Amino acid sequence: MIRLLISLVPMALGLALSPVPIIAVILMLFSRRAKVNASLFAATWVLSMAVLGSLAIFVLGDNEFVEQDTTKTGGSIAALIFGALFLAYGAFLWLRRPRQQDAVKTPRWLELLDDIPPYLVVGVGLTGVLFNAKNLPLFLAAVRRILAADLPLIDSFIALAIFIALASVTVVTPIVLFLAGGERMHARLERMRAWLTRYNEAILGVVFMIMGAVLVLDNAAALAGF
Repeated sequence: MIRLLISLVPMALGLALSPVPIIAVILMLFSRRAKVNASLFAATWVLSMAVLGSLAIFVLGDNEFVEQDTTKTGGSIAALIFGALFLAYGAFLWLRRPRQQDAVKTPRWLELLDDIPPYLVVGVGLTGVLFNAKNLPLFLAAVRRILAADLPLIDSFIALAIFIALASVTVVTPIVLFLAGGERMHARLERMRAWLTRYNEAILGVVFMIMGAVLVLDNAAALAGF
């Protein structure tokens, strides 16, 4: 169980360190429906992973094919390819990061969050997990790790819950700070948003390269029999 949790940490950090969801929740905290929209976004972020992960554990948890060598090899090859793509994309983002302060602009869709209705917030939260080129592969890789560990059902759910908690901490923390500090936290959250916007591509580049390196090294070792 401990070894499984340690192996899940890089993937959880990859989700947690994604700047866009953090910027989105901070912008929602400055919107007219601050508490409702930000809380709904965070809840959607958490519940989408909880529901999808729980379904996978229920449906595939006792399935023998999860442990078959052919499936393991195919999964390792797929993860190795994803890792190489992550490395390449991370290097691309790092090389094209803005060098000038005036070159950085908040994406238009993030600016629209100020006026977004709650039902669209759910869509944004789902998109952040289920339809994201970085987050979905990381989440699925974590679920695959949990399934491959062949743990009792309750332990699998505990591992999933810990993973989701780690992956969600950066989305939930701004809301907690806002509710606890009120107006006093506005300036700090605004500085955080500005910093994340300024270094968005650089942060994503580093995260992609770290995740790519982890996936490549881990799955290359698995294919080599280590």
